[in-house]
Amino acid sequence: MQGSQELQIAQPLHLAAIAARQVTQGKQVVMRYLATAAVLSYLAAVPQAMGAEPSRVEVVVGLFQEYCLNKKGEWADLDRRASDAHYAVVMDETAPVKADLSSRQKNWLLPSPDGHTTVLTSMDISNAQLRIFSCGIYAPDLSGDSMETALSALPSLGSPTKHTHPSGGAMMTWWWLRVGDTPPSEDSEVTVSREIPGIPGIGVSLVLTTHLPEPTKKP
Repeated sequence: MQGSQELQIAQPLHLAAIAARQVTQGKQVVMRYLATAAVLSYLAAVPQAMGAEPSRVEVVVGLFQEYCLNKKGEWADLDRRASDAHYAVVMDETAPVKADLSSRQKNWLLPSPDGHTTVLTSMDISNAQLRIFSCGIYAPDLSGDSMETALSALPSLGSPTKHTHPSGGAMMTWWWLRVGDTPPSEDSEVTVSREIPGIPGIGVSLVLTTHLPEPTKKP
């Protein structure tokens, strides 16, 4: 990618986080869809700076808090806020409903006065058992451990719950988000993905899982 202003990005990094989770029963339906979803790409014609100052990390963490951690955790609310701000849409895709499975993905290019590309990512996917909402920030210029350090300093996160780095895959850090008096669990996770083969930078994502009530059986 050096020497070019064309930035090719595979399916949003938060999808890699979701697909990497170990799930059972109803979750497996959703995860298999994510793991096999088609690769998408888009162009962001913004020059990429090499390396990043700590202030850049603070900006990305601040955006993540503003759009993902400190709001309702609903796709419609995120879409409304980004649309009201007139952010440029770089991807908007709705998958056909199959076997009670529906999904919507939408990404926006956030204003970048410092010359860095910053992308707001989102996904809403559901089947009869689950609804998964994901909100994230992707920064192709960032690298290293600075993002993990900054997120671990947030009171709602603290120390990571685990690190994973499968052979040939992304290096990922996981947290369980503390929301009010609700005990932290894998239903409210934050992930950082980096060193993804062929994809520069770092993605940080919030992944919220809601267990839907079972439909009432007809007599």
